Amino acid sequence: MAPLSTTQAQTLTLQHFGISGQVTELGGERTQNFLIRTVDGSGFTLKVSDPLESLDGVELESAALLHIESVAPEITAPRVVQALDGE
Repeated sequence: MAPLSTTQAQTLTLQHFGISGQVTELGGERTQNFLIRTVDGSGFTLKVSDPLESLDGVELESAALLHIESVAPEITAPRVVQALDGE
């Protein structure tokens, strides 16, 4: 799969999460990462996994972050944003 452009990342973020903002590409070893900065100054990271990456690994990372948020919300850790379709 070819890397996404910042324009494509911006479109996907709006379509799937309802979040609009300025997009900056970030570094990443196995994922493509983008910083989405909204008008109000909030920041979100869009992570795009390689299609060859195990879905189990991606789901495990999300589950771990959700667990941290539920049992220890005071810990500074990335928060998972639910997609508009509920995923």
